[in-house]
Amino acid sequence: MNFYNKISGTISKNIPPPLRKAIGQVFGTQMLFQFMGLGISVLLVRVLPKSEYAIYTVLMAVLGMLGIISNSGIMIGFKKIGGKIWDKNQEFSDLIKTTFSIRKYLILFSFVIVGTYTILVFNRQEIALNDSLFFIVALFFMVVPNASVSILAEGLLLQKNFLPVQIQTIVNQSIRMLGIFLLFLIFKDSLTIKSVLVITVIASWTALFYLRRKEKKNLQTTSGKALKEPKINTEYKRVLMKYIKLNWHNSIFFAFKDQIAILIIGLYGTTSGLADLGAITRFSMIFLGVNALATNLLGPSFGRSKKFTELVKISKITFIAFIIISIITLTAAFIFSEELLWLLGPKYGGLNHELFMVFVLSCMMLGVHILNILNNSKGWIKYSPKFEILIGIAGILLGVLFFDISTPIGGLYLSILSFFLMLCLYSLNYYYGLFIDKDF
Repeated sequence: MNFYNKISGTISKNIPPPLRKAIGQVFGTQMLFQFMGLGISVLLVRVLPKSEYAIYTVLMAVLGMLGIISNSGIMIGFKKIGGKIWDKNQEFSDLIKTTFSIRKYLILFSFVIVGTYTILVFNRQEIALNDSLFFIVALFFMVVPNASVSILAEGLLLQKNFLPVQIQTIVNQSIRMLGIFLLFLIFKDSLTIKSVLVITVIASWTALFYLRRKEKKNLQTTSGKALKEPKINTEYKRVLMKYIKLNWHNSIFFAFKDQIAILIIGLYGTTSGLADLGAITRFSMIFLGVNALATNLLGPSFGRSKKFTELVKISKITFIAFIIISIITLTAAFIFSEELLWLLGPKYGGLNHELFMVFVLSCMMLGVHILNILNNSKGWIKYSPKFEILIGIAGILLGVLFFDISTPIGGLYLSILSFFLMLCLYSLNYYYGLFIDKDF
């Protein structure tokens, strides 16, 4: 009881009530989101044959790449400007419109880059041409709403309106879960990759319509008066283009590096190995809740703070929490690896070591994500434009030289090495921005 009271007192002292409420909303929603997502993942892993689940793994990896490249630095600029004008609704409305005017070109650009790779993988996995075309079209209709949601969600978060952002994730996941489980229970033979993609497209667009309506209502409500028709602001556009030019090449490289294990096995490994890696990496979803806290609360709060002492305090709490979460997660993964693999079914037995490495990689990715959120909220990218690609290439080359990248464990080792080097680079960006440049 004394320990509980001590922890409770520490939390009350360091975290104000509004922030505690926001954390509760985000974390509670994300726990529900994770539960639903894990249910969908386990069902698909157990029901779909390995050949189909391998394709599904590639598609989800490609969707993640499209999301990263369609950002291409524009969200850094959005956060940089938004952190200064978040309480000025007319200016903020202009920022959103300006960002949307550029984002559509980034989406098309991302499809040219990622689409080429996707076709190569589909050809390597001997997927029929008509199926390949269906998958490409489905990906396009998923990335468009996802890209728009990221802008609207960040806008709401900067204005401290957390709940709609959490609700849209539940709306999205609920539609997916209900659709997939109904197919499984009623029309089991119709539960295929194509039907899952159609359901995902419907869920993504529904979430976008909901969030667009909430963002418009939020701007009107908080201003207390009717806003003028938003217009494209040339100064905002200049700043956004500045960050795009600084970061577009890094975004392309990071998109491929982020999924490097799956991408390489997709080209050089077996279908079974690809399915194995896709199945065990589903457990990385347990970090979605922490990622959401970092994206929805940590980034906007850090971006709004302009005092050195406040930034240091937020950083200390964040890094201590990261260490504790990593230790608990790795310990649990080591002890309960057999039980976790049992959830996936007999097709994926014997992957204990690979599973543990997935959790090591997930912790590494969480650290990179946290530092990236902090740096992007302030525009601290001092060393990234010059060194991110070089360091990434070095990590990949070292991995290729020392690991068998055609196997799941080799791909995981390569990814861990690559993300460790990125963690070092982002730490330098953070240190320079906070302690040397002091650009708050």
